[in-house]
Amino acid sequence: MGNRAYLLQGASYNDSLLQNYRGFHLRLQAIFVAIGTGLALAVVNAKDSNAAKLAAVVLVFQAAASLLTAVQLRAITRARGVDVDYWHRLLILEEQDLAGPERYFTRFKIHQKSRRTDITEPEKQRIQELEKQMNLRRLEEDEIRALVEGGHGHTRTFLDRRLFDVFVAIWVILLGIAAYRIMLMHP
Repeated sequence: MGNRAYLLQGASYNDSLLQNYRGFHLRLQAIFVAIGTGLALAVVNAKDSNAAKLAAVVLVFQAAASLLTAVQLRAITRARGVDVDYWHRLLILEEQDLAGPERYFTRFKIHQKSRRTDITEPEKQRIQELEKQMNLRRLEEDEIRALVEGGHGHTRTFLDRRLFDVFVAIWVILLGIAAYRIMLMHP
C-alpha cells in the first residue's frame, strides 16, 4: 500500500469513528430526553405530591446522567475531530510533492474553506490566493493548518459545541416544569 493510500485510509477510519461517536451521542441523548419528557409528564399528571416528588427525583437523576454522558461524549468527539484534522494535515503534506492539478484533497480543502460564511474578508482573500498559487508552489505549514484546523464549518460547530447547549436547555425546561408543578402542589 502506498503512503497516500495509507494516509487516506487513516483519515477515512478516523472520520468514520467520529461520525459513529456523534451518531451514538445523538441516539443516547434522544433516549435520555424521551425518558425525561415522560418523567416530567409524570410529575405534571401526578395526583399527589409524593408521586410528583418521586418522579421529580428520578427526573433529576436522569438529567444528571444525560448531562454527564454528554460532557464525556463531547470530549471524545472533540478529541476524534483533532485526530481527523491530523490525518487531513498529513494528506495535504503528502500531496505537496504532486503537480498542482493532482492535489485533489488539497483542492477540496481549499474549496471547502472558501465556501465558509464565517470567515473574515482577509481570510477569504488568503484562501483565494492559495487557490491561485497551489499549482505553482508548496503550501507553508501555517497555510496547511489554516485549511485543516482554522475554525470548522457550521455542521461541525453545531454537532461539537451547540448540540450540548441544546440538551442543557431541554433539561432546564423539563426540570423547570417539574419544579413549577411541585410548587403548585405546595402553595
